[in-house]
Amino acid sequence: MKRIDIAGRQFYWEDCGAALSGIDGKEAEGRLNLRLHLAFPGKTGKEKGILKFSMPALRTDGVWTACGGLNRWLTPDWGPVVLPVRSVCEYPVVSVVSFDDRNVLTVSCADTRCTLRAGYREEKSELVFEAVWEAEISGAEENFYTELFFDFRKIHFSGCVRSAADLLRGKYGLTPAPAAAFAPVFSTWYCFHQELNREKLLDECRAAKSLGLETVILDDGWETEDTGRGFGYTGDYLPAEKKVGNIRTLTAEFRELGLKSMIWFSLAFAGDFSQSTEKYKGRSLYHDDVQHAYVVDPRFPEVRAHIVGYCTKAVRDWGFDGLKLDFIDSFRTDNKELRDGMDCGSLEEGIKRLTDSLKTALRAIRDDVLIEFRQRYVGPVMQRLGNMFRVGDCPGSLLQNRVSSIDLRLIAGENAVHSDPLEWNEGESPEVIATYLIHTIFSVLQYSVFPSGLTDAQRAVSANYIRFMKENEDILLHGTLEPSGVLYNYLSCKAANDRGAVVALYAPVSTTLRERLVVLLNGSLTDGIVVDPEGKEYRYSIADCFGNIVSEGRVCALAKLIVPIGGRVLFEQKREKENFR
Repeated sequence: MKRIDIAGRQFYWEDCGAALSGIDGKEAEGRLNLRLHLAFPGKTGKEKGILKFSMPALRTDGVWTACGGLNRWLTPDWGPVVLPVRSVCEYPVVSVVSFDDRNVLTVSCADTRCTLRAGYREEKSELVFEAVWEAEISGAEENFYTELFFDFRKIHFSGCVRSAADLLRGKYGLTPAPAAAFAPVFSTWYCFHQELNREKLLDECRAAKSLGLETVILDDGWETEDTGRGFGYTGDYLPAEKKVGNIRTLTAEFRELGLKSMIWFSLAFAGDFSQSTEKYKGRSLYHDDVQHAYVVDPRFPEVRAHIVGYCTKAVRDWGFDGLKLDFIDSFRTDNKELRDGMDCGSLEEGIKRLTDSLKTALRAIRDDVLIEFRQRYVGPVMQRLGNMFRVGDCPGSLLQNRVSSIDLRLIAGENAVHSDPLEWNEGESPEVIATYLIHTIFSVLQYSVFPSGLTDAQRAVSANYIRFMKENEDILLHGTLEPSGVLYNYLSCKAANDRGAVVALYAPVSTTLRERLVVLLNGSLTDGIVVDPEGKEYRYSIADCFGNIVSEGRVCALAKLIVPIGGRVLFEQKREKENFR
């Protein structure tokens, strides 16, 4: 193992067949940038190299990653937090944080073909970090350069994560999100699943439009008469006319209702029961027995052309405004065998050629095409193609939806972050439905309850918060986000801009009022909130979950206010020489 001293810090390189040909770095204002030159002999594909770093474990209370879900545990180094990053999955940033949300160490890698590890070494009470590059993942390139960024600043962790994401976007670029990417969505998945019916679908779209939803996503099921789930019928992507009728006419009817439309594709699969199987099973990575489908290999130009062909047809010929692209993380293999017909040896290179071809072809048809990916495929390479990034499937879980939507906001930059589609039992109370909406308030709403089946109260609370989201989009979706209680899966979250702030409370915690205009949303299941105006005078109005004003008053000192569950309170600071009436 080779010791390397850079900027007064010690690193170690472990050569497991891969050589560190060169390394340099500089540190400024608490941030260290390392540039590494790696060399792989490429003979076996098993070569790897490991860069190691350790530091005293002071207030190392937990770990944040963009797709880590509810587990924030800093595990022992013999079972560390492992983040295997590839172009199609995960995000190459690890942030070790303290319970007061302060950064201890945030590390990011400019290469999306590595594994990041962090753990606690019990023998010395140290934080241990490793970055691993493997020839199998890198494509056994003989030489390549990469960078690691270490952020030691003692600031709110979200600032370090955003800085890391900005650096990665500077390297990879991104596809700008058009205004429509931030419009609330009606998704067919949880309410219809594969049992689509054209007349019922259009009825629900009319009701969705009346609620304030502006886009419909036609999810899985449109391409098969089967309703048994799984992906055995994917690959041909011919509309099932008994379910959706003429697809071109359907998109025209969506437009007549005032809705934009998107359609679902699973990029990786050629189903066992599809015609495409015979053509592409010889150009596949493996067979997924559970999903009853082959996973096609994008190293073949014919495979890429097939995928680009059906995606562009949906936008150009069928009239869809965008695509929901799914299961791209199924592109994986341990088989490095090169076969006749491949035009690249590395799977990562094949994926890059596929995503670049999709971007070029789709944007040639329309600049504002909508492209959705979901967790875990949210990394820098995916942000070159996609402009809508959705929370991974968590039906019925407001906790997971809250945590993941906030996590994604920290790395998404100007791209749109969407909630997993909301659903609830038909007997749910309007107050609880309001908390579902509040827990995803800093993301674009996706809605997957049958709108026509709502009770009057459920419809009223939904319309109230959809209207609130639209009126405050500039703050909620484009303001600076500062979550609180990261290691508690977020106790509250604040978004702010020059106009004011919106704070969502997910637990009975106190809030300090600093901006002139502040809206507090009661997403907890208690009806009391505590505010501290720090001696400034505010007038307030309290509304219930339907938006009806239930009380008004003034506050200038620490106070507890009764705010109904699912309700909100608007605070406006007294201006100089202003008399409140």
